[in-house]
Amino acid sequence: MPDCNHPKTQLLQHNLNPLRQLGQNFLCNDDVLYRIAQAVAQHTSHIALEWGPGLGAFTHHLLTCGLQLHTVERDQRLLPLLQQRFAHPLAQQQLKLHHADARTFDIVALAKQQPTQHITLCGNLPYNIASRLLVNTAQLHQHVQAAFYLVQKEVAQRVCTPHGNKNYGLLSVLVQLHGQARILYHVPATDFWPIPKVDAAVIQWLPHPKQQQPNINFASFAKLVRLAFATRRKKLANTLAALGDMKPALNTLGLDNNVRAEQLSVQQFVQLHHMLIKKA
Repeated sequence: MPDCNHPKTQLLQHNLNPLRQLGQNFLCNDDVLYRIAQAVAQHTSHIALEWGPGLGAFTHHLLTCGLQLHTVERDQRLLPLLQQRFAHPLAQQQLKLHHADARTFDIVALAKQQPTQHITLCGNLPYNIASRLLVNTAQLHQHVQAAFYLVQKEVAQRVCTPHGNKNYGLLSVLVQLHGQARILYHVPATDFWPIPKVDAAVIQWLPHPKQQQPNINFASFAKLVRLAFATRRKKLANTLAALGDMKPALNTLGLDNNVRAEQLSVQQFVQLHHMLIKKA
């Protein structure tokens, strides 16, 4: 007998199919959903925002935790299903649905409506936009209380790895610039439907305390780091040669002239950026 709560069954009841272009892989493991919701609740002082509620499995657990919740869903086909399932919390204004694209949704405007001007972000991120949402989260750190994301395992490893690791790169630096990321636990591909080709992981991102936040232009910093990792195998002095002679700056940081980008910590990238700004 088919499970009436399984996403495949729910979609078939409405003559719908998951959209590959939206990265729709629905998490079916209720225990994992519960654990993530509990973590979100512990780090939410006012409201939470869920990216891509889909059929509402995670949304249900978040609401059960008593959270005030906003959800952002791009797939217009799923809105009537969500409105029907959550008619009561919608009527009670515990839940608000937004038909929007997570990549362009105005987090700042929503945060500024709250007493703390902070929100907690969460969701099962589509693989094709996960990196962008992670960078956006870090960039808007002053309005984010915490973030809990389910992402592709390889993305999680890149986000959370320290410098000196082969997975360390542009995404690692940009996400770690304003906060600390760590993997909470892994989720096998078989816990999703449709089953993706790769496993996933739940990550937690917490912003650094205000006094530890670097005073830096994010766009300018990102440009430097992107250039530094453009050719990973090259020495950093050669990769950044277009910006001038890097050897004096590297020596000031106590780094060898043969150092490569993956060997610099986030803090060293920040210091290098400040040196180049002063030099300019």
